[in-house]
Amino acid sequence: MSPDLLTKAVDLLGGSTAKLALAEALTELGTLQARHGRSEKAVATLLQAMRSSDHCGARPSRGGPPRSCGPPARA
Repeated sequence: MSPDLLTKAVDLLGGSTAKLALAEALTELGTLQARHGRSEKAVATLLQAMRSSDHCGARPSRGGPPRSCGPPARA
């Protein structure tokens, strides 16, 4: 995804109540900034992503999503 599009998404989501979506967009933007050598900007963006995800109670998963998030198991 382009940095311009991600920046626009962050701007739009920043004024909404969709804090998890904001955290996801910020994470993608920060990762892209880091890949393009903009380390200081990336750190600031990723810290903002952490604050947004903390605000909505999101926690990092280990090993993927919990089993309950997938389709029901067949018997």
